[in-house]
Amino acid sequence: IIIEIAFGFISCKFGFFKPAAINSLNRFALKCCFLPMIARQIAVRDLKTLSFMPLGVLVLTVLTCSLILGLVCYLSKCFKDRFYMFLSTFLPVNHLNYLIIGLPMVQSIWGPEESIITAVSNMCNDFSAIPLYFAITRIYQVHRNNILHKEANDGQIEKVDWHLPLNILIRVFTNNFMIGNILGFVYAATGWKMCPYLWNLMKYLADSVLALCMFAVGGFLCEHSIIACNFFHLVVTLIVRHVVFPIIAAFFCFLFKINHKLARQITIMATTPSSSASFLLSSVNQTGPGVASSMILWSTILYIPFIILWLYVFDALHIFE
Repeated sequence: IIIEIAFGFISCKFGFFKPAAINSLNRFALKCCFLPMIARQIAVRDLKTLSFMPLGVLVLTVLTCSLILGLVCYLSKCFKDRFYMFLSTFLPVNHLNYLIIGLPMVQSIWGPEESIITAVSNMCNDFSAIPLYFAITRIYQVHRNNILHKEANDGQIEKVDWHLPLNILIRVFTNNFMIGNILGFVYAATGWKMCPYLWNLMKYLADSVLALCMFAVGGFLCEHSIIACNFFHLVVTLIVRHVVFPIIAAFFCFLFKINHKLARQITIMATTPSSSASFLLSSVNQTGPGVASSMILWSTILYIPFIILWLYVFDALHIFE
């Protein structure tokens, strides 16, 4: 992953790729590659063996973590734009790379038979992080536009009306992530074996996601910096991502008395790096793409050390044994 980011950085630094080409890669990955990547993880599974407990725990973790972040940003006087600070932190902390990076990690620790937890966990992005992000982004855009209207003294006032929940539902159920989940479950419900041609086509598109997104991140960092945001902001976001979020997840595992093996798996999944899609969404909506790109790089670098640390803490304190 780090090599792919470096390749994108070097290619753009020496002019082999232009920013317009990077934007095209982003759009191709978002519109054409994420759907088959998600759908194929579910399509070949036996629905009777699925446990949705990881999804429930991670959704509650996202809601709790978002509430804590919101309160901290609201009460803090250190930020010039507290709303923007919350929004730029929200996605890198809550939208995680469960499939691309989480899947091989789960397989290496617990074996391929446990990989279904990554597909179930990935739905947390669609059922909590994405709807909340769309809602908060729309509220922020209205707030920002009203400030501009006030400065221009043009008498216009924008409002968040009753269409917002409907628009969010439409956006959630028409985005490629949710469509991939729906298609995967529909196909899995039929019990049919996957056509080899269709499986290979989906595999080629899905396998390109990591390379395309990491290359795009490298191109973005070339135009900005390896740390493309405030250093203190990055450190705090990394702590929330790798420490606070897993602690909240572990608390809910303990609260619901989840079996110890699954509890460990959920906590490790909660340590997963920020998703590449968080950068794409932040870029499209201009909600802190610098934070998102920096988090993808540094949360990926720190992922293995934090997994080792968490497993050591579990063993040393006899947690979830």
